[in-house]
Amino acid sequence: MGSLDALALVAVGCGACAAQLAAPRPRDAAGMEADYTLALRGFLVNLLCGDLVEACHPFLARDRFLDYATRGAVSSMLFQEEKMTRYDLL
Repeated sequence: MGSLDALALVAVGCGACAAQLAAPRPRDAAGMEADYTLALRGFLVNLLCGDLVEACHPFLARDRFLDYATRGAVSSMLFQEEKMTRYDLL
């Protein structure tokens, strides 16, 4: 159960970074560059290694819609997990 929870968290973090790359929020030039750098690094590391989940936290803190969407995605994954048994994962 812990590995599925971690996978859901990594997938949502990767998606939040990808959303920031696809449709960045307007800020000043320095803020846009910093957001792009953080989102790109977070997206690549999460996609390849699944290790930098914290990269999406600044984007979630600023964007209420993205925050609620990620909460809904993680909770739907967790509720779906309850229907599975340990034999389904083998």
